[in-house]
Amino acid sequence: MPEKKNSLLTKMVFGGLSGMAATTLLHPIDTVKVNVQTTGKSNPLFHIKSIYSTSGMNGFYKGLTAAWSRQAV
Repeated sequence: MPEKKNSLLTKMVFGGLSGMAATTLLHPIDTVKVNVQTTGKSNPLFHIKSIYSTSGMNGFYKGLTAAWSRQAV
């Protein structure tokens, strides 16, 4: 059976989608990392508790749409 070649558009769409999926999984870690870098406290557990107590799980995903936009383009 001959191998089917994928078009450039197909490769770009799936590349963007895979980048968006990876961003969704890693965004909470990045949020904690940014908080550690921008404050004087270097304990990640402190920031995890702080984010969760003030915003709940949604706090870990603030800015996700901007990150998706970067991956999709």
